[in-house]
Amino acid sequence: MPKNLIPYSRQHIDQADVNAVSLSLKQDLITQGKKLKELEASICKKLKCKYAVACSSATAGLHLVNMLFNKKKIAVPALTFFSSVSTILQSNNYPVFFDINYSNLLLDINELIKKNKKFDIIMNVLFSGNSINSKQLRNTFSKKIIIEDASHALGSNYSDGSPVGSCKYSDFTIFSLHPVKSITSGEGGIITTNNKKYYEKLILLRSHGILRKKNRKHDWEYEINNFGLNYRLSEIQAALALSQLNKLKKFIDFRKKISKKYDLYFKENINIDVPQNSDLERNNSACHLYIIRLKNIRTRNFLFKKLKSYGIASQVHYIPVYKFNVIKKKIKNLKELKNTEKHFKTCLSIPCFYKLNDNKVRSIAKIINQLTMKK
Repeated sequence: MPKNLIPYSRQHIDQADVNAVSLSLKQDLITQGKKLKELEASICKKLKCKYAVACSSATAGLHLVNMLFNKKKIAVPALTFFSSVSTILQSNNYPVFFDINYSNLLLDINELIKKNKKFDIIMNVLFSGNSINSKQLRNTFSKKIIIEDASHALGSNYSDGSPVGSCKYSDFTIFSLHPVKSITSGEGGIITTNNKKYYEKLILLRSHGILRKKNRKHDWEYEINNFGLNYRLSEIQAALALSQLNKLKKFIDFRKKISKKYDLYFKENINIDVPQNSDLERNNSACHLYIIRLKNIRTRNFLFKKLKSYGIASQVHYIPVYKFNVIKKKIKNLKELKNTEKHFKTCLSIPCFYKLNDNKVRSIAKIINQLTMKK
């Protein structure tokens, strides 16, 4: 077994990042300081939104947004990472699972229309950075709150070219700054919104619910009217995120380039299906993942093991959330969803990240074609 696997994704840290982190350690405050404010202002400028709230993870961001609501039924795709759903349940809200469109891997809007009265809020998971359904979703459900789980989508654009995170088609957008995402702060997340009242509540919830009134008698005084959490991002993490933000376009352009090369390499392979590969999707997506689908679960599992033997790591995105025991205990009468199941049993994410060179991309595609085109 090869010792050094090519990962399916990874971060890229350069000297500018190291220098930025080093300088942040020399500040008087290494939490709740100027770098955090600078990061939030930079996000607002880049994404063309009014407000940004940096927090300790995308999971924290999802939890904070969910905490703004109570006992609401939230439509969510079953094909997503666990935190999309766990944060709904942990906030005294209730998930309503929906199937995906098999081609774009996003919420099936037709199913949402049929069951419009069964949910209050929509969580649109921008799988792999794809936002092709966002405009239609907003236009169709203009009176409902829309939360975008855009953990994969920093650097993506909507179909009209405006940036995901501008909240043009949502009330909230949540990004991840995990090491395998578009940019990283080690661990971290960003919430964007254009609603001032929501923003002010999120700021309070992020830091224990502490409220310091301007007309307080003593500087040490504060009030707490609502329970909050410590979901703050440190100055060290904010400094890294700021440095990485300067390279966002370069990182995303590179991922798009890899994705389009894979598209060409797999074009003639009748045993491989590639979702999200239209020009509109490729050009506007952050291309966080490159996903192939095989004929069945046996073929997928065979390829997963064979690739590992060649020194190539791959991953399955995702196990449908309703399959986990903790969800089965919480929610009764769960049903398998056709497209979600079909995708899960055949999908495989293969390496796609900044600095994965052309020779390796070609070699990975060649090995996959050789293994899957055999009769």
